[in-house]
Amino acid sequence: MKLDIDHAELELAILNEIHADKEAFYMISELFFEMHYDSIPMSPWFKDFPNQTYLATLEYMTGLRNDGIRMHYWP
Repeated sequence: MKLDIDHAELELAILNEIHADKEAFYMISELFFEMHYDSIPMSPWFKDFPNQTYLATLEYMTGLRNDGIRMHYWP
């Protein structure tokens, strides 16, 4: 599955719903996700500057990986 909506709050809401719904969670064998965090170099390409730090992003992704989602994210 690839998730790339370019809206940080909506993307996180979708990931949270997938994480909470174990049936959906286990249907995903691999997830590719463009995370939008407060990166100054990336800000020209963000529609809305996200209120999400890089550290919070790493912690969130690590949590999903620890729970069993094989995932990759960028930038």
